[in-house]
Amino acid sequence: YVEAQKSTELRRLLRIYARRLHSNLMSGLTGILPRAEADRVAEATAALIDGLYIRRALKDGVPDAQTAIALVEDYLETKLNGRSLP
Repeated sequence: YVEAQKSTELRRLLRIYARRLHSNLMSGLTGILPRAEADRVAEATAALIDGLYIRRALKDGVPDAQTAIALVEDYLETKLNGRSLP
């Protein structure tokens, strides 16, 4: 992320990643939530994923993907609580 501030190529790749992640999240959320709310939830979920990735990069040892997945799922469950899924 820091290097993307200095490198045009890395910035381009990071933007592609961010757009793709947002698109993928919106694909699943727009059938459940109004578009504006889906956009906010997608943005927050992407920020959570990015934050978990950065925190993981700062730790030693083996990554614990299950914990990261559980945190993202917990967030989404609170945002989707009571919504009927398609």
